[in-house]
Amino acid sequence: MDVKKYEAFLDKRYIKELGRVKKVVGLTMESFGPDVVLDDVCRVTSIDHKVETRAEVIGFKDDYVLLMPYEEIGGIGVGSYVENLGVKFSVKVGDELLGKKLNGLGESMDGTPIRTSKTYPAEAAPPDPLKREMIKETLTLGVKAVDGLLTIGKGQ
Repeated sequence: MDVKKYEAFLDKRYIKELGRVKKVVGLTMESFGPDVVLDDVCRVTSIDHKVETRAEVIGFKDDYVLLMPYEEIGGIGVGSYVENLGVKFSVKVGDELLGKKLNGLGESMDGTPIRTSKTYPAEAAPPDPLKREMIKETLTLGVKAVDGLLTIGKGQ
């Protein structure tokens, strides 16, 4: 009997824990709850459920969660619902993105779906500079001042 498929159900949360927006100042929202950690992505929904936006946990103040929205917050106000999505912000990656126009969140601007399942976290550790390939070729930009004083290498 394959037990692994049933173990996945044990890890899943079946109860939504919601917080409520307490204050909106500029682009920062304060909410009471839900349980979150720094950099979690949350869904913020207006009281009438007509407006929905995503926001990132950027800090904590007293007993409140500080959120910075990714999108427009028109319609979001005091009392709006906050749900922790339980993920960190990540973007889709892969050859399928070649030739596509993306917005700042990595979503297609022309409305076509992005057909890739690979994602990469926005907050990732930088690559080890000692493991990078040595730069061997210069990249000529055609601007004499830049080419002469600030030489740029291919792959830099």
